[in-house]
Amino acid sequence: MGYNYLLPDTDSVTAAEATVISSEEGFRSLEGDWNGLHERARGTVFQSFTWCWNWWRIYGNDGAGLHIVTSRIDGRLSAVLPLYLERIGGLGVSLGRLRMIGVYETYGEYSILAEAESAEASTAAIARELASQLGKPGYDILSLFRFPPESPPMEGLMRGLRASGLRGRFVPQVIRRVMMNLPGSWEEYLAALSSNERESLRRKTKKLLRTGAEIEVVETPDDGAFSDYVRLHSESWRPRGVRGYFASENFTMFLRTVTLGMMPRGNAKLYFLKKDGKRFAAVHAFFMHDQCCFYLSGLDRNHPLLNMSPGKVLLAHVIHDAIDRGYGVFDFQGGDEEYKFQLGGRMTSFAKALFWPNDRRSFKIMVFLGLQSLKQGLRWRIKERLIPTVKWLVTGARHGRPGAAGQRE
Repeated sequence: MGYNYLLPDTDSVTAAEATVISSEEGFRSLEGDWNGLHERARGTVFQSFTWCWNWWRIYGNDGAGLHIVTSRIDGRLSAVLPLYLERIGGLGVSLGRLRMIGVYETYGEYSILAEAESAEASTAAIARELASQLGKPGYDILSLFRFPPESPPMEGLMRGLRASGLRGRFVPQVIRRVMMNLPGSWEEYLAALSSNERESLRRKTKKLLRTGAEIEVVETPDDGAFSDYVRLHSESWRPRGVRGYFASENFTMFLRTVTLGMMPRGNAKLYFLKKDGKRFAAVHAFFMHDQCCFYLSGLDRNHPLLNMSPGKVLLAHVIHDAIDRGYGVFDFQGGDEEYKFQLGGRMTSFAKALFWPNDRRSFKIMVFLGLQSLKQGLRWRIKERLIPTVKWLVTGARHGRPGAAGQRE
């Protein structure tokens, strides 16, 4: 959903040239060209220079090495694949993994940013460059994670990687994701909901507002509002035994910087419900090109108005705002919570792909990947499913279905 790339006219596309940028100075110097490409390609918030640059400033100083692969056609930037190199290992094995900038801790959608008309040439050039890199010592695995499996540029990149002789593994449905195409009006949106959901939403919205609750939209940088959002997100997870995303100081710093920095351009908003001057529910959304992305929410689960579904009412207001502003796609992000489908969402997925050289390292890499996948699967089930479920059973079902605060690679 949200992808509409034209096939290139191969006779009019000049050969693309790929380059690797490995210094912060080089990264910073890309800003103007990157912003221009992002506008032409109608990229997501997660593909923006602001998102990637701020992630690198906060997360990129722990022994990781920049590895941004760019493609240019006639000198103009035509594609960017922002990667970094990190060391991973275990069981006596140490490997170098190329990984997408942004994928660690700051969940979102991560894929190559490419112009539609030259995507085929650009992705082919980047694939050849990556295959060349993976032939060198210390470059063992390319990890692509949390991208839409139906994305033509990512399909083109993977085709090019396979054509270059690399071995690979592609999982199209590694994380469940919910998306929604938005209609032209709020009335059309309501008409598409079930009659029960439509009436419930109207009734609860009116009932909430009659109590004196107010909807507040924060569109300009406000550090106090962001702090309230952090507080409410943390409070919403605490009863379920999960600390939430803002347990990480790096994540808090990153999201604060990005959100407040994007607000003046209209690309980020904080929505609150408040009563008697105190905020008790929050929704954070990004707006970029044709897409509104619901990022995280927060709720005071001890508030006396909890039984009026304030979280759902507030999220419906965000959807209403997106429709009124002419956005065509609403992204609920990862997770298959019931309220997303009640509000009109449809199931899709995030994909994952791994590529590695077909040489003497291949067997070692395949064994390592298999053991790592088994270990991560067991750890995830214990941490994010078993422990919250046990706590939920002990404390009772009053706080709702247990679940994870997010997905990890």
